Amino acid sequence: MAMPGSLFSWRIGESDVGIVRDLARAFDLHEALARVVASRGYVDPQEVERFLKKSVNDLEDPFALEGMEAACKRLCQAVFAREKILVHGDFDADGITSAALLSLFFQELGLEVIPFVPDRLTEGHGISPRAIDLAIRSNVKLVVTCDCGVSSANEIARLREAGVETIVTDHHTIPEQLPLAIVVNPKMSHSDLDQAGLSGVGVAFMLTVGIRSKLREMGYFSNRAEPNLKQYLDIVALGTLADLAPLRGQNRILVAHGLEQLQRTLRPGILAMRESAGLANASSIHTDDVGFRLAPKINAAARLGHSFEALELLLTPERTRANSLAKKLEEWNQERRQLEAWMTRIASLEAEEQVAKERRAIVVSAAEFHPGVIGLVAQRLVRAYHLPSVVFSTQGEVAKGSGRSRGDIDLVAAFEQCSDLLFGFGGHKEAAGCTIETKRLLEFRQRFEAAIALQNSLDKGEILIDAELNLGHVDQRFLSDLDRLRPFGMGNREPVFLSKARVSGVPREVGKGHVRATLQGSSGPSYSAIGFGLWESVGRFIKGEVEVAFTPEENEWQGRREIQLRLHGVRGVRTV
Repeated sequence: MAMPGSLFSWRIGESDVGIVRDLARAFDLHEALARVVASRGYVDPQEVERFLKKSVNDLEDPFALEGMEAACKRLCQAVFAREKILVHGDFDADGITSAALLSLFFQELGLEVIPFVPDRLTEGHGISPRAIDLAIRSNVKLVVTCDCGVSSANEIARLREAGVETIVTDHHTIPEQLPLAIVVNPKMSHSDLDQAGLSGVGVAFMLTVGIRSKLREMGYFSNRAEPNLKQYLDIVALGTLADLAPLRGQNRILVAHGLEQLQRTLRPGILAMRESAGLANASSIHTDDVGFRLAPKINAAARLGHSFEALELLLTPERTRANSLAKKLEEWNQERRQLEAWMTRIASLEAEEQVAKERRAIVVSAAEFHPGVIGLVAQRLVRAYHLPSVVFSTQGEVAKGSGRSRGDIDLVAAFEQCSDLLFGFGGHKEAAGCTIETKRLLEFRQRFEAAIALQNSLDKGEILIDAELNLGHVDQRFLSDLDRLRPFGMGNREPVFLSKARVSGVPREVGKGHVRATLQGSSGPSYSAIGFGLWESVGRFIKGEVEVAFTPEENEWQGRREIQLRLHGVRGVRTV
């Protein structure tokens, strides 16, 4: 009988022992944490200092981005001339936060702004024809896009014919033909820039930095207050984390300070969202709070066709209106959860058949699938089966698909191998979408699976251990030093440690499928441990001496704080 915990393979990362010890001494870190820093690729002392300090003074010059100089000059002209501006975002959380950020900033500079985001269910990515008509009807002479626009050459040409200029801020892949507009996109600049990995809201924020700098040079603030750009970092953190942007370099700094701003924000919409998420009195906000409790509310609204209401929530200065909108977002989020659970049950039946046939990828479809939720279902399939998955909503003769992956599998590269079958595709390595004729879905599945087979071996649920750690060393000082490595997320994953421990008492199931146990090292105190979703695989069998893969954290419950071990896996136990 298999040992509980052996459902996963365990691998301990390697780091140069000498470098680790030098970093531990130089930066007063526990060696286990110094090993984490080194494993993230930070070994040069100056780079390590930047990584730990996360200082806004280390943000790169926005004018290092191609197109930024021209964009800021044109927008400064708009400020002095008091031009009306239409701000066009995308319909996801990154685009919604980008549009909110630029709209609020331009309003603070005294401009009249028309904020706009498209409807996810009736409009595609890029500049909306509805927005073009709105700009023309409203006598707007300048449109600023955020998180979209770089592939909207035809739409921008139509605006140009109507006498409307366009400034594009985006971070998506550069097409063969750029639109006739001022374009600011990190992918057009040197790849070694810290700004290369910016999300759409990150690019928008750097635009505000550049505009303020230019206006300062032009004496615009000689008799008026300068905008405090730090107040916008709560929005930046929200969008950056929702977009799963890598938390390295520029993003790391913006999110670190953005999380602090989220905690002390006075913005009515975010305060209302925090309250509905149970974070009203939180002493600090972490990346998981944003990724699992705040951002999903914005995305849920967008997925169900309510993008503008999510944008309005971030823009409204009225707390009463914010509370009303936050309540609606929570209702839509509940509806999204129910849809997701129902669709996952249906998709899993087909996925099980494909897994039984040892498929290298999962492709499922149904006419009943809601197109705004298919990406979430694909993500659930990836977590369940550790295979890249694409879920399609078939709408008559056309099927809309959303894919998710993990590890070394590149979805966009796989879609490129099937491009002759597709009407279009796009996205990122681990999250991408496509459209196809419904009648060609079987051919797509075969071609997609073949493309996946050509790529690297699949991630089969491997647990990567950052360092071995004596459990007795986990104390408040260790947690404090661990905080220096935050924020955690894409590009700077949460550290996982390996310790030997003895199980005290009898583990029990809590909630639905979670395990709660008490663990003690060879010396020192006992720790409460929680393993989410691990009851069936290991919970009922934990006893005696074990090895645990875990992340230490501070848990607060009913006013009491304690150190808790969040389990990722358990091994070395015997079944009965």
